[in-house]
Amino acid sequence: MLVVAAYAFAASFVLATLIDRLIGFRISAEDEVSGVDFSQHAETAYAEGVHGHGAPPRSGLFGSSGATAPRPSSSEDAAG
Repeated sequence: MLVVAAYAFAASFVLATLIDRLIGFRISAEDEVSGVDFSQHAETAYAEGVHGHGAPPRSGLFGSSGATAPRPSSSEDAAG
């Protein structure tokens, strides 16, 4: 088991070193600050956006179209 673990570590280390020297693992500091999702994939991971890169407003059945939910009638308030 130790031989397999040592071999896996050594092979992974050699491959990682080779990749790091050829193309690198890191992105620029500016891309790290602005967010990897936006700089590498041109999208944001969250609907509210990060660092000013907000998603476009949604509209439709479940989107936020600015309308509020209907209030219950007074008979529902008394029952509930």
